[in-house]
Amino acid sequence: MSNHEINRFKVLTGVREKRLRQIDAADILNISTRHVRRLLKQLFRAYSG
Repeated sequence: MSNHEINRFKVLTGVREKRLRQIDAADILNISTRHVRRLLKQLFRAYSG
C-alpha cells in the first residue's frame, strides 16, 4: 500500500469509528462527501466478510 492509501484508510476508519465526520474526512482527503460514502461502503464491505 502506498502512503496515500494508508492515510485514506486511517481517515475512513476514523469516520467508521465516529471520531471524524464525513465532511471532515472529505476535507482532509480533498474529495466530496459523496465519494467518502462510496469509499466507506466499498472498503468495509470488502473487510466485513
